[in-house]
Amino acid sequence: MKALFTIHAFVSWAFGLAFLLVPIALLKAYGITLNPGSTIVVRLLGGAFVGLGLMAWLSSHVAPAEGLRAIILGITVTAALGCLVSLHGVMSGGSNALGWVSVVLYGFFAVGFGTLATGKAPVTATADRPDEADPLGRRRFASRLLTSPLRRRDAREHHANRGTARGLGLESLAEPVQHDRDSFEG
Repeated sequence: MKALFTIHAFVSWAFGLAFLLVPIALLKAYGITLNPGSTIVVRLLGGAFVGLGLMAWLSSHVAPAEGLRAIILGITVTAALGCLVSLHGVMSGGSNALGWVSVVLYGFFAVGFGTLATGKAPVTATADRPDEADPLGRRRFASRLLTSPLRRRDAREHHANRGTARGLGLESLAEPVQHDRDSFEG
């Protein structure tokens, strides 16, 4: 699973950056000419590819959960539709023989992520020790990136307030208040 996410990230980044920076030259190699309007659409697609690559990269080191399953399903649908559109482009003459590269890449990811999405391959955590499993610190980076700054601020204030209450001998203020649901009317 980790390898599939990593390969997908790098392929998405490569095509995404090429679509963003040199769309006309890249698609000319495929035998496709662009007008100014279609160049904008291709650049938008490049931005989506870069974002999809980041999502795959950050997902490669997370434990299985509903969010990860949603990402796997989303990548599966994206890859399957990309495969179909690329195949149609080659078969209809909209692209030259180089278009088969896109068909194969999209097909590979559709099958790989489709296997994960259908449950035929296990979706498991990568390792028990973070240093071995995550030498580049992706797990910590993903955690910090996905945690809202407001949530982090609220947690810091909560801990600071608990410490202040305890330091002043007001321990009862530092403990969470337990309410009995039956005591409230309304």
